[in-house]
Amino acid sequence: MIGARRTALLALGLAVLAAGCDLLPAPFRAPQPSASPPTTVEAARRTWLASGTNDYNARISLGCVCTVTGTYEVSVEGGVATRVVRDGEAIGPDDDAMGLLTIDGIFQAALDTEETGKATGTWDPRTGAPVTLTLDPALNGDDDEVHIEVGRIEPAT
Repeated sequence: MIGARRTALLALGLAVLAAGCDLLPAPFRAPQPSASPPTTVEAARRTWLASGTNDYNARISLGCVCTVTGTYEVSVEGGVATRVVRDGEAIGPDDDAMGLLTIDGIFQAALDTEETGKATGTWDPRTGAPVTLTLDPALNGDDDEVHIEVGRIEPAT
């Protein structure tokens, strides 16, 4: 009788524990797998917003015929870049690249680009974060494309 009671209590405890996993904050909860990666900027952005990721560290590489080319290590808190290192050197909030150094900023730049040009990319199927993205704000413009690669995104510790 005591063995059956222990088994029942153990089963109940495990069920409660498993159900409670959905109550954990998003960065610590296993993301729900998506059937396929998002295919548009807006769909990817919705997936990103649903992930609830606001505090993270990322490596973002920018390439263009401009002054912002480089690899950036970025710490983001509450959706705002709080620490940025470009190619090993800390940069300040006035740097031209700052608008492209958060995932939210990248999405906004992509949406703005789509008003006059074209934004094409690939997206993480779980979080919606961009993996690669090319922004071409003027389809017939000369060398105005910006290439973005998000090498990693990790929850902030």
